[in-house]
Amino acid sequence: IAEDELGNQTEMFSYEFVLDRIAPESATIGLSPQFDSEPLGDNQTAFPSVELIGQTEPGAIVEYDGSYYPETANESGGFQLYDIQLAMGLNQLTIDITDVAGNANAMTYEVERIPRESVGPDAFGYQATPLEHEFVDISSTGTLIYGGSFDAYRQVLAEDLDGFTFPFYGTTYGTLFVSDNGMITFREGNSSPYGNLTYSTYVPTIAPLLDQLQRSSETNAGIYRELVGTEGDRRLIIQWHDYRLGSDFGTITFQAVLHEADGTIDFHYADLLTDGPGLDGRQTSAGISAGENLQFTELSVVVLDSDGPNEFVGNGLSTRVSLITPDTFAPIVISELANATGGFTDISQDPSITGRVMDS
Repeated sequence: IAEDELGNQTEMFSYEFVLDRIAPESATIGLSPQFDSEPLGDNQTAFPSVELIGQTEPGAIVEYDGSYYPETANESGGFQLYDIQLAMGLNQLTIDITDVAGNANAMTYEVERIPRESVGPDAFGYQATPLEHEFVDISSTGTLIYGGSFDAYRQVLAEDLDGFTFPFYGTTYGTLFVSDNGMITFREGNSSPYGNLTYSTYVPTIAPLLDQLQRSSETNAGIYRELVGTEGDRRLIIQWHDYRLGSDFGTITFQAVLHEADGTIDFHYADLLTDGPGLDGRQTSAGISAGENLQFTELSVVVLDSDGPNEFVGNGLSTRVSLITPDTFAPIVISELANATGGFTDISQDPSITGRVMDS
């Protein structure tokens, strides 16, 4: 009842509400099936980035300590948490649950990231596996390709390679381009330090460490090449020696080794330690890509995708990328409009189609 100074009163009224002072119970949380590794349900996964699913009170706000945006449980209480980056080993994720009344509960979900045995194969048949570490320093025996500052590439000509050729995604190349930003490309050079091997490379690319790199002031810093072995079974070593990673102090050294005989590619990481964060938190990529206008995940093998260091890319590690044998992969047809009069659409006045077949 409300009454004013003259004694006027309202009628008695009631106000109904639900008093809720009880914090929501801990949610049921687990790995989404597509991000779980065999055996399922043991809270172990080989994926560096995962999705969680769970059950809690309907309408509750759910977020974890590394998320950018909270998620709201649906009318059945179900929710999903996306793009959760995991470090190698045991990860303890703090999950905060706030119900509609504002009562909050914090819980811890433990998930273990275990090493992957392989990455791939892609649609062409390339697969990456860890390799026993091997590194032969060529900075004093090799030929300097480039010793400039940053964001540049140099072509290694056929006469420089003494007849060495390299098969890659069904095409054999006798010349290549080397970028100071940690990649080898074919057909044309690419000096960009930015990109992702699954969607933004436009030329065939081998990237032992794609990032913003620059030559340090050390005496022998630079990119070197050396051809070893006998004809038909030679190996071309490309070494980035004493380079700086981003704005970190200290230097890193790594190699890509191209095998003439079968197109195998080895990455050797002699020293990836810097006087700074290093690969942690950087948008670094490593792997290979056909660079074709397809679904790039079908024609790429990515061993590092902003989740370093990991079991394939790290200080003192080596990785091999090779074709699976025997070859059980169907040929791949690359096709497009020969004259796309409609610009970037699939509409054209000319019905002609051009293309080629990729096969190992």
